Amino acid sequence: MGSVLGKNITLTIFGESHGKVVGATLAGLPSGIKIDENFINSQMMKRKAVGGLTTPRIEDDKVKFISGVKDGFSNGNPLTVIIENNDYDDREYINKIARPSHSDFVTFMRHKEYGERRGGGFSSGRLTAPIVALGAIVISILESKNIHISSSINKKVLDKIDEVRKDGNSIGAEVTTIISGVDIGIGEPMFDSMESVFAHAIFSIPGVKGVSFGLGFKYDEALGSEVNDQFIIKNDKVTTKTNNSGGIDGGMTNGNDIVIHTVFKPTPSIAMTQNALNLETMRIEEYKIEGRHDACIALRGQVVVDSILAISLFDMLVEFYGKRYFSK
Repeated sequence: MGSVLGKNITLTIFGESHGKVVGATLAGLPSGIKIDENFINSQMMKRKAVGGLTTPRIEDDKVKFISGVKDGFSNGNPLTVIIENNDYDDREYINKIARPSHSDFVTFMRHKEYGERRGGGFSSGRLTAPIVALGAIVISILESKNIHISSSINKKVLDKIDEVRKDGNSIGAEVTTIISGVDIGIGEPMFDSMESVFAHAIFSIPGVKGVSFGLGFKYDEALGSEVNDQFIIKNDKVTTKTNNSGGIDGGMTNGNDIVIHTVFKPTPSIAMTQNALNLETMRIEEYKIEGRHDACIALRGQVVVDSILAISLFDMLVEFYGKRYFSK
């Protein structure tokens, strides 16, 4: 099962939505990195379900360090965290029903009755909680090198979410991420391009269905004379007049801000009657999902994007500079 991400810095996740814990291990982290639990908790709060627009499933999300930490600093060993699952209700799920646009059907076809489908099992967005916890550590490392990552959601969607929720429906959204402060020349052409590495990481987030860089799909039918990033000299430095490439040329960073657009699909769990599949009879039947779900997963997905991009970027920076550049 594809649960490992990275080359020099590897992220491994484990657990299930309705299991005892979810967790992750970050291997390759240099020793001497301060583990700022206050910042970790603040990042976890961004992902936490709060208010009326997110799932009523409220978990404590207390991060427990199992290995890799000594006296508040990384010790050079694989760093493992776990987060307990407490507020789940198996009564919400009928085991024989495959819900539309969920992983229920494909999990059943692959693993039959042995597969874990409650709450999405291993495919659940619940698995992103430990990613955010470990991502917070990496974000702190990057910020110490004046590299900053920030994401924001499409405002038009924000204005619609409450109305959509009241209708028992859900809505998709685009998240725009800006990464600033990255030196020129990070990344490789072809298979290890910055776009390839970032897209691989982002598409690992449950619910993501689209990723683009800079102008992205707006390049369709555009003229080169209109969208080429022409060079200029500004403050005695070489830069470009525009940033349509999103900070990446030839698979490598060009010194401009890296601009990434991530599209989350609407949460497939909606409080409306839909056509579902009975896995015992293999017949279609009407089914209304009764569980607790987000009206827009992109709301809590923003910090997940930041976190997994931070880990992937850190992996690429270690490839370029070596671990000693980040060691204390």
